[in-house]
Amino acid sequence: MDRLQSRMGTPNLRKAATLLAACSILCLACSNASDASTMFVKRPTTKRTTTTTTTSTAPAQAAAAGYNTETFATASNFTTNTVDMGLTNGAGYQWYFFNFFGYATSSALTTLNSDGSVTLASFSSGSPYTDMSSAAAIATAPYYRGTAFGGGAYFEAVLAFNASSVNEVGGWPAWWTMSLEHLAGLSTEKWTGQVAGYEHFVEPDIFEADLGSAYPNAYGGNTHDWYGLWGSSACPSYCNVQLPFTTVVRPVPTTTKFSQYHKYGLLWIPATATKKGSLTYYFDGVQVGPKTNYSEFTNQPPVPTTATPWTFGVIDKQHMVLILGTGASTPMHVYSVKVWQASAANNMHN
Repeated sequence: MDRLQSRMGTPNLRKAATLLAACSILCLACSNASDASTMFVKRPTTKRTTTTTTTSTAPAQAAAAGYNTETFATASNFTTNTVDMGLTNGAGYQWYFFNFFGYATSSALTTLNSDGSVTLASFSSGSPYTDMSSAAAIATAPYYRGTAFGGGAYFEAVLAFNASSVNEVGGWPAWWTMSLEHLAGLSTEKWTGQVAGYEHFVEPDIFEADLGSAYPNAYGGNTHDWYGLWGSSACPSYCNVQLPFTTVVRPVPTTTKFSQYHKYGLLWIPATATKKGSLTYYFDGVQVGPKTNYSEFTNQPPVPTTATPWTFGVIDKQHMVLILGTGASTPMHVYSVKVWQASAANNMHN
């Protein structure tokens, strides 16, 4: 596995702990995961609800896509009113601590700074988990608390970290998303028309400081199309197709200091029957790397490959949970996280 795939098995949930091992059709490599029997419980489909929205000046790339409504914003106001520091998983917060699949969590290493920013850190053992997410698991229907975003969006976080201290063992600074359908074990995670337990879900990684010293002027930005039966002979974990490494490497100006605040964004435009959808990465408002296009996913039969035009298109049927996290070697400072959409009508909120 290359370094972008091997991080799937890190103990501190660096790429959604459901994926403790990865099987990629790009490298045909698999590894075993643990406690699978407790991680995937089927839940009924939840209803869609709307969230409170505001209108502010959207970034140019968001506005060009028709995303002028700010449907989510934690901007220099990471406080006890917006972050569930008490681990209550109660209503009314913007941020929770990632507890999906029964993982223990802790807010002990999370610092709410006086300027409204938040500093995330991680235990050297990788447990309990300290990642923050826009949703969390609860024991009763609809089996999640918080917000997940559907129907297209522009996601942007302003963050900083010390690139020289990053040690990939045990995790690294990261800002990513994953489908609520998978995280909460909703019935809509299933690939329609396939055998029971055959799943299909997406994971767009907006930013990862995981490229190592060989890429001092770049960061990782990947997208995974996950599929299959957990524990099958094809892949002991789920299989996935992802972007080529040359695309994953997101170059930044050589004068960039990652220790200073920068904007890391992802523009998601859904596909239609007549128009391709796309995923485009941005650094400080400038596109980095090529746009990834895909055709409308209408439950075509497996498997997705680098050649199937609908690969990654399942995102248009799912709802993205925002996730912030880091490894033990390097705290990550987050000043703001914002989401712009055409409206909140396709979001899920509880």
